[in-house]
Amino acid sequence: MERNCKVSIICAVFNHEKYIRQALDSFLCQKTDFKYEIVITDDASTDGSAAVIREYAEKYPDIIVPIFFEENMYSKNIPVVPEYAIPAARGEYLAFCEGDDYWTDPEKLSIQAAWLDAHPDYSACVHNTMNYYCDTGREAPYNTRYHGDRDLGFADVVNGVGGVFHTSSVMARASLFRELPDYCVVSEKHGVGDHPRAIMFALSGKIRYIDRFMSVYRNNSTPTAWTTRIRENAFLVDRLTGAVEMYTAALGHVEGEDKKLLEQTLHRYEWELLQAKGEYAEMRREPYRTITKQRGLVQKLWLDFKQYFPELYCLYMKARGMENGIPEKLRKGKR
Repeated sequence: MERNCKVSIICAVFNHEKYIRQALDSFLCQKTDFKYEIVITDDASTDGSAAVIREYAEKYPDIIVPIFFEENMYSKNIPVVPEYAIPAARGEYLAFCEGDDYWTDPEKLSIQAAWLDAHPDYSACVHNTMNYYCDTGREAPYNTRYHGDRDLGFADVVNGVGGVFHTSSVMARASLFRELPDYCVVSEKHGVGDHPRAIMFALSGKIRYIDRFMSVYRNNSTPTAWTTRIRENAFLVDRLTGAVEMYTAALGHVEGEDKKLLEQTLHRYEWELLQAKGEYAEMRREPYRTITKQRGLVQKLWLDFKQYFPELYCLYMKARGMENGIPEKLRKGKR
């Protein structure tokens, strides 16, 4: 495929009618001395998202590459971004932003592309993001761990990218996506793309972190948003299963201290999965027993409450309108 533009912006949309205009406008206002394109997918939205995308595509036919689906691919466990959006991209670099998030700095693409142009040993360039909580209107920095521009390595991302950099901040070399490693392929089927991509970046080169706010991540933007659905037990179990499978596969790609770090992270995700499934007795065995001991007193008491008083726990969750968060095992009255 001819690479006749510098950057391809990858934007996935599903029922983002309320937000997609702001996202597209934030892409189109980028100040660059190079060509860029917007590859945007609509996964059979049931609101007016597709109409908005068509409106913008007609207005900017040389920039916007729309991909529409008549059937929802997510419900079929088909990952739209790696299967359709990325193969359609023509850019040397890929920048990511979902349809309910947006960029705030018109120099974002120029800054990141300039860094990658000048530093071929870097696989990706990221930056800080502002969290916006739709339910309360509160704002908070996504990353509070690091201050100042710096390089990120494997140890920085192995525990998951949460708290380090958000998807809306990522610009990476498109060549990395031509043949995804097995741990990325496994995780994409569970909708867990951020962590394995971060590991892929770290294993392929260095990651440059720019301590500058250039995007906004909307928390709880829609009923289908990650931050909303993660409270549903079935959704949580599926995502944690994907994470466990991903980290297990990734073990074959690292060695030494990196492998030890990865194993520790894998055990923590297995611990979380056991909790989500209601397998509390199993959490008392090694290596999970050590992880349980490291938790705070309140969380340990909460685990005891769920294990030894499951009926009361279920009544409590139902009273708070959180029945969907009850592990299936407890919901069925199994001990």
